[in-house]
Amino acid sequence: MEEKQFTYLIEAYKIAISYTDSFSNRMYSRFNILLTLDVALGGVITGLLGKSSSTMYIICALGLILSVILYLQSAQDKFILKQNITRVNAIRKIIEFTLKRDDIPALFSPLDATDTGASNFTYENIFSWRSNRFSVTRIPVILSFLFIVFWSVVLLII
Repeated sequence: MEEKQFTYLIEAYKIAISYTDSFSNRMYSRFNILLTLDVALGGVITGLLGKSSSTMYIICALGLILSVILYLQSAQDKFILKQNITRVNAIRKIIEFTLKRDDIPALFSPLDATDTGASNFTYENIFSWRSNRFSVTRIPVILSFLFIVFWSVVLLII
């Protein structure tokens, strides 16, 4: 591989890592904003208990719409983040092959059996455990889905 191509690969690797890092930060910022709005609407609806049902209906409908948006965003963000990590690591593997080395820092390298897929749950103690079912990128999707259920139930009740 000529020097120009190798330099291009290194720059592509750096840019891909930077983009994935920025995307992850934006993803959690969006989630936090929408989650805050969803919880705030829950607080408003609690304050309106016993008041006009039309106002409660509007607030619940807004909460449901917001939760659906949060769910769609979270599910797609999780997918995109996984694709970005795969792309970055593919570039890293090309660089490692070119250099005949296998020690270039990975954007995501397996930490334990949970990462490699050998286990769905790794437990050290009550304060230190990992789960594929409740991973950091899956929690926004799960939480938004629970909000959809919550707002749907409240809409059925009022």
